[in-house]
Amino acid sequence: MKNSTAVQVLFFLLITPLLQAQDSGQSILKETKASGLCLIIGDDSLVLGKDLAKNSNLYVQILQKDSAKAFAWGNELAKSPLREKLGVRLSGFDTKDYGSQLFNLIIVKNNAALGKATLSSLNRLLVPDGVVLLKTLPPSYAAEAKKLVMQSMVVTGWKAFGRGKLKDNWKVANSLKWRAGARAQWSPGWKGLTFGAGKFLYTESLEVPNDGVGARKMLFARDAFNGRVLWNIDLGYTTDKRGGISSSAISDDDVVLTIAKSKNIFKVVGLDANTGKVIFELPGKGNPFASKVQSISFQKGHFIVYGSGWVKVVDTKGKLKWTRRWGYRTLFKGDIAYNYGGTKLLAVKIKDGTVIWQLDIKAAWHYPMFLADMYIHINNRGQLYSISLATGKLASTYIAKPPKPFKTRFKIIKGELYDCWYHPYPKGGKSDFYWVKVDPKTGKQTGGIRESGTAYTANMCAPVIHGVGNKFVYFFNVWVDPDTSKREYTYLAHPSCHIGTKFAYNMAYNLPSRKAGPLHGISAIGPADITFDHEPGGKILEKFSGKVSSPEATKNTDWPLFRNNVQRSNATVSGPGPNLKLAWEAKVGLGGRTFGEMHEQRLGLTQPVIAWGLAIVADISAQRIVALDINTGKEKWVFHVGSRVDLSPTLYKGMCLFTSKDGWVWCLDAKTGKPIYRLLLTPRKRLIGGQDKLESQWPVVSDVMISKAGIAYVSCGIDIKTLGGIRALAFKPETGKVVWAKTYFNPKMGHVFKYTAPDIFVQDSRPDIVFMKKNQINAATGDLALRNTNKIGPALTGQHNMDNWLAGGVSPPRNLEDRMPIKLSSGVAVGKTLAFNTKLTVAYSNERGTAWEYKGKLPFFAKTKKGKAFTWIDESNELVMDDIVLTNKHVYAVGYYYRIKGEPELRVFNAATGKLIKKYTISGHASWNGMSIASNKVFISTREGKIICFQGK
Repeated sequence: MKNSTAVQVLFFLLITPLLQAQDSGQSILKETKASGLCLIIGDDSLVLGKDLAKNSNLYVQILQKDSAKAFAWGNELAKSPLREKLGVRLSGFDTKDYGSQLFNLIIVKNNAALGKATLSSLNRLLVPDGVVLLKTLPPSYAAEAKKLVMQSMVVTGWKAFGRGKLKDNWKVANSLKWRAGARAQWSPGWKGLTFGAGKFLYTESLEVPNDGVGARKMLFARDAFNGRVLWNIDLGYTTDKRGGISSSAISDDDVVLTIAKSKNIFKVVGLDANTGKVIFELPGKGNPFASKVQSISFQKGHFIVYGSGWVKVVDTKGKLKWTRRWGYRTLFKGDIAYNYGGTKLLAVKIKDGTVIWQLDIKAAWHYPMFLADMYIHINNRGQLYSISLATGKLASTYIAKPPKPFKTRFKIIKGELYDCWYHPYPKGGKSDFYWVKVDPKTGKQTGGIRESGTAYTANMCAPVIHGVGNKFVYFFNVWVDPDTSKREYTYLAHPSCHIGTKFAYNMAYNLPSRKAGPLHGISAIGPADITFDHEPGGKILEKFSGKVSSPEATKNTDWPLFRNNVQRSNATVSGPGPNLKLAWEAKVGLGGRTFGEMHEQRLGLTQPVIAWGLAIVADISAQRIVALDINTGKEKWVFHVGSRVDLSPTLYKGMCLFTSKDGWVWCLDAKTGKPIYRLLLTPRKRLIGGQDKLESQWPVVSDVMISKAGIAYVSCGIDIKTLGGIRALAFKPETGKVVWAKTYFNPKMGHVFKYTAPDIFVQDSRPDIVFMKKNQINAATGDLALRNTNKIGPALTGQHNMDNWLAGGVSPPRNLEDRMPIKLSSGVAVGKTLAFNTKLTVAYSNERGTAWEYKGKLPFFAKTKKGKAFTWIDESNELVMDDIVLTNKHVYAVGYYYRIKGEPELRVFNAATGKLIKKYTISGHASWNGMSIASNKVFISTREGKIICFQGK
């Protein structure tokens, strides 16, 4: 018996490392090459999730339906350096909780956690080439895998299946698939959009501190299906004259070719598409031609590098295959490249450069060119040449004759050639789009002229018509059937004017610009995979063991919610005065982001809320709420949410209430951080890609506003016309009991730009009314009383809500042209940020710039009444102000220098005269709207993740 026991122990000691190796995140990563988003189902610890997050660029969500265990795991994660990459979701597994084509990797540790989920339902959640791993194989899964044509894979210790390649299946794009990154940008700030290997690449201009002229070019690689950033690199140069042409390309086997600059030398470099690491340079020394590269593309195993009058073709290992003189336009069909430079059309084999045929034919600049099944077409200013792909001979010439002021654009739909006439501003209620079919064999029209109907458009800076599947698509997202003239339209995004919408992977991709529709940000929209009804939220209330330990009311000297009060005035009665000393600094967030990244999107900490001796913030990217002692900066408690929290918590009667991006309203005991309840704001649980993680299909855009009557208000959605409309809730903060739940929906609101977006709630002196933007709502019933009415308190001008305004930031280059009027209003004055009380409004603003090098003024001013007269104004101001707080005697402003040298500063002014009294250097860049004043102290949250506290001397 003793020998048997010893053998068992020895066997256990030998087998344990093997079992651990099979569950190793590193071995999974090595064998699956997964990146992007990962879901773990049925695990009993954090070990695997931590290993995956630590050794990859994955964001990992672990499901745990037991609340006690979920909160214990959350407490562990909340203090982990992996807290931005790993989240615990308090839930069991239900495939209906997730959008389609979302996860790159799904891991099932225990089949019991799957419930009734089929392999087909798991397959729906996988991105193309995504992988599902199972410890044991359910009986029906093998047959399902065969039916689904899923690939069986070898992954040590797991049963593994991979989803196959994506097939073209174009449908009307009417639903948000993911959103991430910047919400605002100067239109030419984007360059080089390209797609490949399931990835979406682009370069973006990012700000440089103390230099209003320069901008760093950053190359970003995102997963095309869920939007997660896989990597980004600084390309080493500040300007780029390549326009929207791609200076990067990606191969089928995950190699990126791009242009970078090092030690003042341009280089064409090959990168690992999964990590961004350099794997080769082309050619070896100096890349003498690199600075002359105009664009790069990929076709049939080769990169095609274009310059002015030349081309170089290399393989995915960086070996030069051939080079020759080359024209400006190139198209591909199979393994043939068709090139044209205005006088000669060539058909060339990509693998070796052999010329198959050539045709002498002249066309005027810039001779657009496009391919059909049997012909290549060259547009010579309305004169269309159709050339046989097989012989290289001219088949026909077609003369387009569009009626004025329309212009011709030729498009191919399902192999058919169409002459399209489009004008963005038709008069007299006429259609904005007409088309007629053309026979390329004869050069003659066939069938009659069709039209789209009454124009939708109001502004179209990029009047591009796309042929997508069997439809025309124009004005970014108007889909028209060429045979029936049926038009379908969901206005979600207004992308960068210089680039427009790009179509790939059955989705439409948009980059933000100076304009914006309801949906801001880098986004992908596609066909809805659920039916959007008009059901309200508030249907799920979950209660926990936590209780309010001390139901103490806040004081008028506290700062209990975002912008301090229900008027959102960002003002308080008294402050610490002008003579300050640094009390403490606390590092809360992980930091590590560049200046440009911190101004590109909402990072760092929210505005601190203050009461009961606590300063409480949301650590945005780290998915947690943190409470600090206001006197020492020491951490009192931390709560892991498992989702981003973009807006400040609200403190009320001993409670800490906040909204999370996954659709919930949470209530914690403010003294201990223990959860009391959570209430689902959204109409159902449904997660998609959001800000490199997961967020609700209906974006949560508000904090928790508690009215003077003690009722809490929240909202979510995109706008009143899409995804079933805006959802709003009123509930009792003490219990979570819903007072009313509303859906505001109106799909026919007339003018395309006149949409109503959800927003934070505001209240003025009237207790029976609350406001969502300029919409007046009955506080007791939720009925929409008046739309777009005036009110006391800040409101965004235009259609933008607070969530988009905060995420858009205050950077001068990102607030050019049409974004300049997007400001807060007190009813007396408007500004990029402001603070007000009943006597005075103090604001910071900017003018309408038209270039990245913003040369306009940055005025800082005060007004006592509406009109042109200023109480005081400083037009020489150079401090870009991230926040302003007003007290009865003083104005506190915090910001940074963008155009001139200088460290970030806190300034104190005389409120009556605007005279600068004192200024203090701070060790970080303040969060946009990130300052609060309470208890004789100034609290400043930073984008780097610190809280800086000054107190009066």
